[in-house]
Amino acid sequence: MTTTLTPLSQRIWDMKYRLRTAAGEAEPSIEATWRRVAKALAAAESEPARWEETFYDALAGFRFIPAGRILAGAGTDRQVTLFNCFVMGAIPDDMGGIFAHLREAALTLQQGGGIGYDFSTLRPKGALVKGVGADASGPVSFMEVWDAMCRTIMSAGSRRGAMMATLRADHPDIERFIDAKREAGRLTNFNLSVLVPDALMAAVEADRSWDLQFGGRIFRTLPARALWERIMRATYETSEPGVIFIDRINAKNNLAYCETIQATNPCITAETWVMTSQGPRQVSELVGKPVTLLHHGQPTPSGAQGFFRTGVKPIYRLTTREGHQLRLTGDHRVQVQSRATRHLAETQWQLAAALQRGDRIVLQDHRSATTWAGVGSDAEGYLLGLLLGDGTLKADKAVLSAWPGEMTADGSIARPGVLGVMAAAEAAARSLKHRADFSGWIVVPGRGERRLALGALKALARDFGLAPGAKRLTPQIERGSAIFYQGFLRGLFDSDGSLQGTTAKGISLRLAQSDLDTLRATQRMLLRLGMV
Repeated sequence: MTTTLTPLSQRIWDMKYRLRTAAGEAEPSIEATWRRVAKALAAAESEPARWEETFYDALAGFRFIPAGRILAGAGTDRQVTLFNCFVMGAIPDDMGGIFAHLREAALTLQQGGGIGYDFSTLRPKGALVKGVGADASGPVSFMEVWDAMCRTIMSAGSRRGAMMATLRADHPDIERFIDAKREAGRLTNFNLSVLVPDALMAAVEADRSWDLQFGGRIFRTLPARALWERIMRATYETSEPGVIFIDRINAKNNLAYCETIQATNPCITAETWVMTSQGPRQVSELVGKPVTLLHHGQPTPSGAQGFFRTGVKPIYRLTTREGHQLRLTGDHRVQVQSRATRHLAETQWQLAAALQRGDRIVLQDHRSATTWAGVGSDAEGYLLGLLLGDGTLKADKAVLSAWPGEMTADGSIARPGVLGVMAAAEAAARSLKHRADFSGWIVVPGRGERRLALGALKALARDFGLAPGAKRLTPQIERGSAIFYQGFLRGLFDSDGSLQGTTAKGISLRLAQSDLDTLRATQRMLLRLGMV
């Protein structure tokens, strides 16, 4: 049975999908095309003959129409792809990486595949390019290089090359991207779409401002509604750009457990601590819910889904010389210092997998956001700091110890500085519930030691995750309020800290602890208060 094609269908089949040999011989009918495709696809089956007929029956009469690359390429013995479209990897922000990806795109187009790129990883127009003393030309200019390449290369068959470009709505060059197709003949091989996060739509609804930023630096701020209006006006007048609600797509993706749509989304591990507007939290607590993160002290809203699970991936451990640690995937971008002068420090974002020994990592600067709500008072924090440092946690009570020394011959105390710590501790202890016969510090004869025992401190320690035999800096302590932090760190350093050095060579405040995890947690707490 011969299928009758309309004139338009006949033309499209003849031009795009009909196989012609090198000698110019063409498939005689659309049935021959279906037979070629069915036979090629059945070759991988254990019973090719049987499946060839099954596949052919599905194709016959246009009951099932496979992707164009399958119709054009299956069974032709040509070195072409059977996939229509490819979302390519993240483009590195350096000349070598950019042109390596351009070559990859050219080879993909040559074999018939369409390509899509997110150009958000490229620094904006006018940003300094380290090492050469020049200004960056911006992502739109490199899109024109891609466009010229696509015009030059004819995709397999007579199919014109097809490309997709996206740019995040907070990229400093987003307005150039939006207006790129207002000029006739420009970027004709591209479809453009703006990656719109939930945070932009929330800012539009609330009529808030919107930061355009790159590499941790805010280049400009504009009204969110003005940016949205610009997108809508360009779309109305030129049909470009489209919008991709990237947070919505990821939230609805039924493969979210093992993938992230948009190649630039990196991964960190569930136990990683992040700073939020509600205080320090671990990523595991924030999965599936919106959260406002603090980036260098500035609030940055997440999408409605917040953090989400992406599956199992190889993990890197990033460790600085000072002891800071982070576990993350190789495609996670880390802010590093690229150039520093007396008055200026320039930074860029680097893939974790590409970091080298000696790279200077930029730590979060939270000096503008050192207050947050949460559990715990200054007095409670101070007592727990003393307890973790030099205290003893028993089944029925917690005991603090101090060593001011014995009385000297002239009637003074051997270590008078300890008296200030004892006074502060007793004042904090009296702010807790205590027995009427509580008398404060008691003397341990012959040891130069004073002890302060308090059942309420035992209950407080339990509430913050401490237990006899498990005296450590717990996640509950790290989730405390800012005022609790201040008290806790003061108590910890009062008990285990010391001043080292001289005025001539420099003085440093040091903390001695046998538990490395406690030291790392203390380092994180200090960093959240703006102390490095």
